Amino acid sequence: MLRMIIRTVCVAALLLPSATIVSAQAWLGDRARREGPGFRVGNLELHPGIGVEGGYDSNVFMSDEPVGSAIFRITPHFDVSTLGEQRREDGGEERTQAPKVQFRAGVAAPIYVFLEDQARNDVGINGDLELSILPDGPVTFSVYDRFSRRVRPFTESGAGNDFGRITNVAGGNLRFQTRGGVFSANLGYDLTWQFFENDAFDFGNALIHRAEAGANFRFLPHTTLFYDFTADFTNYQDPSVLRVSDNVRVRNRVGLNGALTPRLSALVAVGYGAVLVDDPTLRDFDTVIAQAELRLKLSPTTKLTFGYERDFLGSVIGNWRTRDRGYLNFQWLLGGSFLLGFDSWVGYLKFGTIVDSSGAPITVDGSTERSDVMVNLSLFAEYRFTDWLALNATVGYTGDFTDFEYDRLIGMSPVVDPADFSKFQAWLGVRVFY
Repeated sequence: MLRMIIRTVCVAALLLPSATIVSAQAWLGDRARREGPGFRVGNLELHPGIGVEGGYDSNVFMSDEPVGSAIFRITPHFDVSTLGEQRREDGGEERTQAPKVQFRAGVAAPIYVFLEDQARNDVGINGDLELSILPDGPVTFSVYDRFSRRVRPFTESGAGNDFGRITNVAGGNLRFQTRGGVFSANLGYDLTWQFFENDAFDFGNALIHRAEAGANFRFLPHTTLFYDFTADFTNYQDPSVLRVSDNVRVRNRVGLNGALTPRLSALVAVGYGAVLVDDPTLRDFDTVIAQAELRLKLSPTTKLTFGYERDFLGSVIGNWRTRDRGYLNFQWLLGGSFLLGFDSWVGYLKFGTIVDSSGAPITVDGSTERSDVMVNLSLFAEYRFTDWLALNATVGYTGDFTDFEYDRLIGMSPVVDPADFSKFQAWLGVRVFY
C-alpha cells in the first residue's frame, strides 16, 4: 500500500503548486469573457451566469494504462464589484475624482458527473475577492483572498477516490507610484495553505509564506524596466511518505518590457534563483532564470505570443523541479462574436533527489533522479449569439514523457510501473451570463 501511495505522490507532484494539466474552463478564468452586461444595484454591479458542458477525458487518472470517461459539468457562477469606469460613464455620472475604494469578488462551483464508476462525482469551488484603497493614488493598499477546491482525479485510484484538494491564498500588497506612474514600487506578503482531504495525501499538506517586492520605471511611452523579487518559505505538515524538507526558494529578476513597433512588442528578463533545503541529506540548488517573449499584433483583433522561459518550482518530490519550456499562444476575435484561442507549451522538467522517508530509492534500478518532457496543448472556440448567450468548445492534450519507473509491489513481487501518461480532452457547452 505504501508503494502505491508513493506512486500517487509522484504524479500529484506534477500538479503542485500549479496545475500543468489543461482541465479548467477557458472562459471561467477571464472575467472580461465570463461577465455579461450585468445588473446595477446602487454602487455595485452584479454578474450571474451558468455554463453546462459535456465532455470526454481519455485518461481520467493520468495513468500509463488509461481509463476514459464521459463527463458532465455544470458551473454556476456569480461576480460582484464596485462600478467600473464604463458603468459610471454610462450612468451619466461625473468622474470628478478617482474612486477611493474598489472591491471585486466572485465565486464559481463546477459540478462534475463522471460516467466512469471509479471516478467520484463531486463539486469544486473557486472564489476570490480583492479590496483596494486609493487604487489610483500615490499609495495604494490592497488585500486579497483566493480559494479553490479542485476535485478532478490527479492520479490512480489505489489510495481511494477522494481527490479533493484545497488551496487558499490570502495576502496584502502596498504600492507606491509617482504622478503619472513613471515610477512605481510594491511590497507584498501572502500565506498559502495547501490541504488534501484524503489522509493518504497528507504528504502534500503545506504552509507557504511568500514575501515579494518589485519596482517599475517607465522611460518611454510603452517601455518599462522592471525588477521583481520573491522569497517562498515552505513548511510541510506531514512528510511521512517521501523525504521532503522545509525549504526557502528565492528568486530575483530584472527585465525590459516594451513595444518595438506599433505591432511588435517584447519582454526580456534574466535573474538568479536558489532553493535552500533544511535537511542536510538533500541538496540545495541554484540556477539562472530567464524569459524571452515576442508579442505580435497581426490585426486589431488578432494576437500571437511566443517565447522561452527557464524557471524553477516547488515540488513534493525532490523539493524542487526546474522547467525549461517554449510556449506559443494565439487569439483571434472575429466580428466581436467569434473567439478562437490556442495555448501551447513544451517543456523539459528535472527534479531534485527523490527518495522515500527512510532515504531509500523508490525505483527498481535504484535511481534517485527524474526528468520529464511535457507537452500541453489547448484549443478553445466560442461563438456569442448575444451579449448573454454563447456556445463554446475546447479540445486539449497533455503528455508526460519520462523513463522514470516506480517500484510497486503486487503481492510479494516488485513490479515496474511507468510514470509517463498521455490524455486527450474534448468539451462542448453552452453558457448564459449577464
